[in-house]
Amino acid sequence: MDLNFDLYMNDVVEQARNEIEHAGYQQLTSAEDVDQVLQQKGT
Repeated sequence: MDLNFDLYMNDVVEQARNEIEHAGYQQLTSAEDVDQVLQQKGT
């Protein structure tokens, strides 16, 4: 059985991201996203 490690890890990471987002966390994908969230009161 020849398993491509990168494909496997991409699946693992995608699953983890989905679980984290389902738990209520917001994925920040850019520096602008981070800046915007850090501007909010309470951070």
